[in-house]
Amino acid sequence: MASYFPMVKNANQRVVFPILDADGDPVTGAAADTPDSEYSLDGATFVDCSDEIHEIATASGIYYLDLLAGETNGDCVAIQIKTATAGTKTTVLVFYTSAQSLNTTDTAVDGIQTDLSNVTDGLGALKALLDTISGYTDLIDDATDGLAAIKAEVEGLAGSAMRGTDSAALASAWTSTLATALENYTAVRAGYLDELAAANLPADVDTLLTRITAAVALASICTETRLAELDAANLPTDVTAIPTTAMRGTDNAALASDWTSALATALSALTLAAIADGVWDELQAGHVGAGSLGKQVSDIEGYVDELESGDKPPKKAEFDL
Repeated sequence: MASYFPMVKNANQRVVFPILDADGDPVTGAAADTPDSEYSLDGATFVDCSDEIHEIATASGIYYLDLLAGETNGDCVAIQIKTATAGTKTTVLVFYTSAQSLNTTDTAVDGIQTDLSNVTDGLGALKALLDTISGYTDLIDDATDGLAAIKAEVEGLAGSAMRGTDSAALASAWTSTLATALENYTAVRAGYLDELAAANLPADVDTLLTRITAAVALASICTETRLAELDAANLPTDVTAIPTTAMRGTDNAALASDWTSALATALSALTLAAIADGVWDELQAGHVGAGSLGKQVSDIEGYVDELESGDKPPKKAEFDL
C-alpha cells in the first residue's frame, strides 16, 4: 500500500512510525503484545482501525499501519496506538489531509513546465501571446508614438479646417467640390466599382478580347477601298455596267466571243412556244413505256381513231389520266 505526504483525504494509505518507551527508545515486539490501533476523524470518538500495527523486520521498533479510505476521510485524522508491552508509551499520530499529495503536485508542475517550453500550442505560446499583448498595451499608453497620440490627433480634428498633404488649409471651393463628389457617390455608382471585382474582371476581359478579335478580322476585310465601292454614287454605275462587261468563266477569264455569240443564239431560241413543243414531242416519243403518260395518251388516240372509223371499240376501255 502506498504512503503519501501530506496524507491524501479519503484514500487507502500506509503510515509508518516508531513506538517508544519512557526514555524515547524504540520498543520491539509491540505488534505481538495485544496492540490496539484506533482513529478519529475531525475530533470524533476514536474507533478501532481495521488493521493492527506491523513491526518492520527485524526487531526494529519501527511499525506501520495500513488505513482504508474511510479511515482517512476527514480534514484532520488522529491515530493512537496502545500495546501491553512493558514500558511503552501510547503513540499518537495527527495528520492534516489534502486533496492531493506532493507527488501529484510535482507531476502537475512538471506538465506545466513542459507546456511552458512548448511555444507552438502550449503555455509557452500563451506566454508569448501575453507578452505581445503587453507590448500593445504599452503602445496604447504611449502618448508620443502610440494610440494615445493618435487619439489626441483625431480629437483635435473636430472643428478644424480641412488640410491638404502639405498641411495647408484647403480652399473653400475645393471642400465644396469634395462634398458634392461625396454626395454623388451613390449605391449605383458603388456598384460600378463592384464590376471591377476579381470575380467579374476576368470574364469581362475575355468578352472584350473576343470582340476585339472579331473587330480586327472585320477590319481586315472592310478596307476603305471596299467600303468606297458601296458608296451610293458608285453602286448604280457598277450595276449599269454589268450588261456591257465581258462575260467571265469560273477562273475570271473573259469568255471567247464566238462562245458568247453561240450562247446568245441559243438563249434567243428558247421561246415559250419552242419549250412547249419540245415538251410535247418528248412526251410522245420518249415516254411511251407501260404506265407512262405518253403510253396512255397513245392508247386514247387509238381508241378515238377506232370510233371515227366505225370499228367496234374494245369491250372495256379504261382511260386513266
